[in-house]
Amino acid sequence: MFNRQFAHSGLELKSKLIHIKEAIWTIMTIIFITVYIKRNKAQKAFIRQDFITAKKYLQPIANIYIPLNIILGLLAIYLGVTLRGF
Repeated sequence: MFNRQFAHSGLELKSKLIHIKEAIWTIMTIIFITVYIKRNKAQKAFIRQDFITAKKYLQPIANIYIPLNIILGLLAIYLGVTLRGF
């Protein structure tokens, strides 16, 4: 009886981890799209030689979006390795 309950809770945990990992991938995709749009706007401003506006678009990419995507990617890798053990 105990083994069945444990196996069932293991499946629930695995399901939750899979959903969390997919949510992380979704967030990473949204961040990537945001970075792509901001980078294109920065390039257009750079071509116009509007360096202040270009810096305004690029600064959050370097300070927030890329580090956040790295952290989320590492978390997704950890969850993937954890899920492989199930």
